[in-house]
Amino acid sequence: MKQAVGTSLAIIVINSAAGFSAHATGYTIHWATTAAFAVPAIVGSVVAARLARRLHDKHIRISFAVLIFAVAAWVTAGTITA
Repeated sequence: MKQAVGTSLAIIVINSAAGFSAHATGYTIHWATTAAFAVPAIVGSVVAARLARRLHDKHIRISFAVLIFAVAAWVTAGTITA
């Protein structure tokens, strides 16, 4: 599980960097908005990492599976009604 999470995060970083560099040319960054998203994301990551140490891998896998199915159901419902 840890290897899968690490691999997923590495891919997210690479995709984000590529997307940012492609769209950032000629734009100015509004740092207050950036900080408003970045700071809670960093704090949430630190808290989640500490919480994950206390949980069993089985609980994390089940929770992740439930989240994925919920998102899939949400997307499907949105596609059907659109």
